Amino acid sequence: MAFPKFKLLSFLSIAGVASASSMIRHKRRAALPVGFTRQGAAPASEMLTLRVGLTSNNINGLQDRLVSVSTPGSTDFHQWLSMDDVKAYVQLSPSTIDAFNSFASANGLQPNVVSPNGDWLSITLSISQATALFAANFEQFTHPNITTPLTRTLSVSLPEELIGHVEVLHPTTAFNTPTPRLASSRTARSRLSRRTIPPDSCLGPEDTITPACLQTLYSHACDPDEQHPPSDRIR
Repeated sequence: MAFPKFKLLSFLSIAGVASASSMIRHKRRAALPVGFTRQGAAPASEMLTLRVGLTSNNINGLQDRLVSVSTPGSTDFHQWLSMDDVKAYVQLSPSTIDAFNSFASANGLQPNVVSPNGDWLSITLSISQATALFAANFEQFTHPNITTPLTRTLSVSLPEELIGHVEVLHPTTAFNTPTPRLASSRTARSRLSRRTIPPDSCLGPEDTITPACLQTLYSHACDPDEQHPPSDRIR
């Protein structure tokens, strides 16, 4: 059955609104961190690996228990938790497992478990698919202290069916501010070799160290009136 043109457009408009309303914003960054610069949209075919942190079934209970075992006077004081105890708190609920598996299967994703308790997964997908699935706008960003552009987005959303089941989607809006790179070993060796050459003021007789030598080594200028006479030497 063919829809009249205006009815078809109306239907598509409603469908688009419904699709948009099913996405819930997960993270948003208002501005770029200092030093980062936009370089344009990331290539649609570029592959992106995301880490997914699924919701533990009782993380608040684990936090309360850890406080209890560390509090003198508590009935749990020094009753340390075993690995099985911890796992009982952080293991995933069946509903969380089912929700994410259904999402992954419907979108052709193949999650890999990357943590002992199965609460962290990794998924690899193209930028175009990640953009569609998570209502994101992945771009490339550069920084003076990094050599390879970062692929990030300033906003990311989750499908409604994953709300309450996914806690972390990384790296999406995360920008780790890089630290300046250390000097290369060649530069360091060059600086070291220059330092090992004693200045002329230190080449005194009988391996003596004069005040002038110390001033040169430590870049310390003294007032002439405060300098010691040549006879005052440190042997």
